[in-house]
Amino acid sequence: MNEQVQMAATFQGITVFRISRKQLVEADYLDFASVNLIVDFSLPVATRQVITMAISLKKPLLICSTGHSEMLKSDSEIPICYAPNTCLEWLYLRDCAQAIANANPNMQIVIDDIHTDTKVDKPSGTALELNKTLQNRATINSIRMPRLASWHTITFYDYDQIIRLEHQVLNRSVYARGAIRLGSKLIGMPPGVYSGFEMA
Repeated sequence: MNEQVQMAATFQGITVFRISRKQLVEADYLDFASVNLIVDFSLPVATRQVITMAISLKKPLLICSTGHSEMLKSDSEIPICYAPNTCLEWLYLRDCAQAIANANPNMQIVIDDIHTDTKVDKPSGTALELNKTLQNRATINSIRMPRLASWHTITFYDYDQIIRLEHQVLNRSVYARGAIRLGSKLIGMPPGVYSGFEMA
């Protein structure tokens, strides 16, 4: 994701600095005192160190990966946005799914969560967050296959109708563009923990 974020930022005239694992572990981030935003696409084990860095630098933090919502529950000294899916168009699909579920509480709901076989989490954070907004009514089927970026299908079943919503990501650059858009909104926000769903 680093390359995609760098390209999306450069396209908008934004300068990106990458921090190495060594700098993160050694807390050697004085070079980043002038940045406006920290974006984290790492794994949960590194995210704890990134949070420490962001608080030390007093910079807003956008966390774009999954598996660490528990560590963000307490109040924060900085604005932190937890966005397991930064494709902003996905958020409109989520709202549509929620409206359908609210309109017919008797429907059965199935979420198919299909990703590349290198994806670490199963089910995906997106599928889990979506199910949460559907009041955990859905059954989640997680499938991992080679050479797929992301593919979610939400199917609503009733005795006289079937409704299906589908979203396929063909290139991960869509997440990079969304991260830049979300991050720009986070700059200047008061301290606290925000959701990508509410920030979009």
